[in-house]
Amino acid sequence: MKRFYKKGIKICVFVGMPIFLVLAGCSIPRIGIGRITKLMDKASSMAEEMISTSDKQESDSHWDKSIKKLVRALDQHDKELLRACFSEYVRKNDKNLDQEMDALFKAYPGETESWVWDGCSTQSFSSASDENREYVTRTAVLKSHGKNYYLYMEYTTMDLNNSGREGICCVDFTTPEVQAAFSDGRDDLITYKGNYNWKGQDRYKLHVTTEHKGEYQTRRIKGNEMIYTPTEIRYSSQDYLNYVLTDNSVKDFREKFGTENAGWENSQIMYYKVTDGDDLYVFIDYMDSSEGQVVYRIDLVNEEKKIKTIFRKE
Repeated sequence: MKRFYKKGIKICVFVGMPIFLVLAGCSIPRIGIGRITKLMDKASSMAEEMISTSDKQESDSHWDKSIKKLVRALDQHDKELLRACFSEYVRKNDKNLDQEMDALFKAYPGETESWVWDGCSTQSFSSASDENREYVTRTAVLKSHGKNYYLYMEYTTMDLNNSGREGICCVDFTTPEVQAAFSDGRDDLITYKGNYNWKGQDRYKLHVTTEHKGEYQTRRIKGNEMIYTPTEIRYSSQDYLNYVLTDNSVKDFREKFGTENAGWENSQIMYYKVTDGDDLYVFIDYMDSSEGQVVYRIDLVNEEKKIKTIFRKE
């Protein structure tokens, strides 16, 4: 995720980290995320090592209350309960709140089977005159009827303008189709530009985006919703390992195993669904060399994370 302000400073922090990184624009944008996957892996690993148990429990408790109330409103399709989730500012100033709630209930079938937090949170402060607030951002992934839905939230912890923004001041809801196309940088499929492109007070409201072009499948792989192309034939991770030990040419790989099930445009990453178990994939990272494009790393991954590395080129 990425934020831009004309004024102010930004402080980003992994959930529960005792050390704040005082940097401008340090959070990671979703769009084009495939191009920086190595950085995300490193950041995720650092977060796991540095999170303290007590701080994490406090943060989780704070956010759990907010998301549980939202989920309950969504599952019950209860407008008044959902309205009560928002800050006073949103309730008074979002002129399209009723229409957006109708659109949200139409887009989200419920009931919620499960939900997880998506990556790290950010804690920020903006001194811009129209904001002047301290706030935290968080994204939740809700699963309903086997599909993932994304809820980006902004929670104002300190409103120095006394404008009534304390509490949940922004919710951005996207479907898996919108999120997958956005993650892959497929602007030809969506008009959605992401919350980092919002300007002014328009951000302080409920945003619901469902529009996309065409029909395509999506899957959540290694923590990212992705456009997914199914194939009739699948192989085991051992098949990929056996092959790469004798031939690591990407061209030969595609001839052997077919077009990848998922990947990012303009990146050197491929994902193939494997037969090892439910929701398991091989993540194949390749690079340019004097011999052409060659595979240099293969990981076994699931929906949320890397499980293990099964091959790395010396």
